[in-house]
Amino acid sequence: MLGVSGDGFDRQCEFARSLELSFPLIADPDHAIAKRYGAHRALLRLNRRITYLIDPEGRIVSALHHELAIGRHDTEVLRALEARA
Repeated sequence: MLGVSGDGFDRQCEFARSLELSFPLIADPDHAIAKRYGAHRALLRLNRRITYLIDPEGRIVSALHHELAIGRHDTEVLRALEARA
């Protein structure tokens, strides 16, 4: 598991420390990763909040996107992970 954000490195470190995250974060200030995964919204200069499940062969097997219903995002990600187990 890893997180990617358009925020810079220092902000990523601050965020990870504040939540005591157990997974690495990647700073993507030029949005290169977000663009590659179709998560960048050029007009708004923001990235979509998407969780991708990627299999051991590197294929995206699920993309979970809940920006307007963020409260159910965790539940649906856990459900998708359990279904793959």
